[in-house]
Amino acid sequence: MSPSIAPLSAPDGTVCDTGRDDGHRSLRCYVTADAAPLLHLRVVGRPAAPAAALLLHDALVLPRLWDHCSGLGELRPVVDHGRIAGVEAHLSALDPAQLWDDAAALRAAVCRAVADTVRDDNLDQAVVRAAATRTGTSFGLAALATAAARADCEAAPAADRLHATDLTARLAEDARHLADKAALHAPALVSRLVLTAARPATHPPAGPPPVSPDPRLTIRLPRYAPPPERLEIVCGRAELAHVQIRRPLPPVGTVRELAAVLLANQAGFGPWGSALDHTLRFRHALTYLWDCLFDHAHGEFVMLAAPDTADVDRVLRLVRAAHTRRLPVPVTGRTVEAARRIVTTGLLRRLGPAPRALATQADVQCSGLPSRFVVSLLAALRAVTAQEAAAAAPAVAAEPLAVTVVLPARTHEAG
Repeated sequence: MSPSIAPLSAPDGTVCDTGRDDGHRSLRCYVTADAAPLLHLRVVGRPAAPAAALLLHDALVLPRLWDHCSGLGELRPVVDHGRIAGVEAHLSALDPAQLWDDAAALRAAVCRAVADTVRDDNLDQAVVRAAATRTGTSFGLAALATAAARADCEAAPAADRLHATDLTARLAEDARHLADKAALHAPALVSRLVLTAARPATHPPAGPPPVSPDPRLTIRLPRYAPPPERLEIVCGRAELAHVQIRRPLPPVGTVRELAAVLLANQAGFGPWGSALDHTLRFRHALTYLWDCLFDHAHGEFVMLAAPDTADVDRVLRLVRAAHTRRLPVPVTGRTVEAARRIVTTGLLRRLGPAPRALATQADVQCSGLPSRFVVSLLAALRAVTAQEAAAAAPAVAAEPLAVTVVLPARTHEAG
């Protein structure tokens, strides 16, 4: 039997009033101010799967999920960096207990449909389309190449450079081989069904919310094998260089410790106002790091830059110099307060309209983090002190860097 549903709480998309997980299905319901309920559905494969499984997820698993969700209501794709990541269902009503019960049958049906797949030309073409979509942007290409180098020994490049077409062709062929044994791989491809729902508050909350923020909330972030120290991909479609700099987060056990690490990283290495940003833009008139993502699925920071192609090596030298403390990267009260504003604003932007907030909570849920993670992180970002952030800075800088660079083909040819 499903547990009774707790009273509704603040309609801000951060408080979860229903949460269940049995390892194969996960359901969380958040309260929002929107008038109609909304549901995001995603399928999560087993951790450390080969990179080719990402293509098979897009080409095979998601279409089967879409087919079996047709009776839920109006469906729309959940798009993440240009690719479809899941299914969004606009519901007329939402019963969490019934949704939990139905989730078991839905996951089993999707898993069966994947297992019964017979490889044909349509599936082969779908894999090709999935590969083209995953590599349609420099961001996606670099992410897929990093995943291949990290998780697939056979797909990892033997040389420092490889061509984008070689990478996508190799992974597409690997995905076809996985599809040949769909019945064998189906349980790994459809390991968990993740349902993240938003439903309207039907009345103002009475008293404190049933689940309050907890800056001391215990968390466990994954830690995967690092990708190569430097990986270069030559791409004929690229017009500009694209740099992804990955660095594992130091070990943290609570949301407050994570907040200190996020502020230390932003103060030293993040976009807009960090010591590294000042060095690149003002001292050397080079590009700036235009974003710094917290990838909780891999327990990493991902710094993004778009330098002029001729400046790539110079930018990376400066980043590594800052990272190894050969350049001063001070974490002071002033830089921490600026970092607090930037990190908090970035998180709040991900909690905008209900679909965006739901996508954020779904990402957290897929990563296995607690339902109170987002609201507790917001509280921790307010509470953590400059001294805590400064104390976290050495651990941040002690983690190794891994760089993935996408270069325009003409640069490679000229070199």
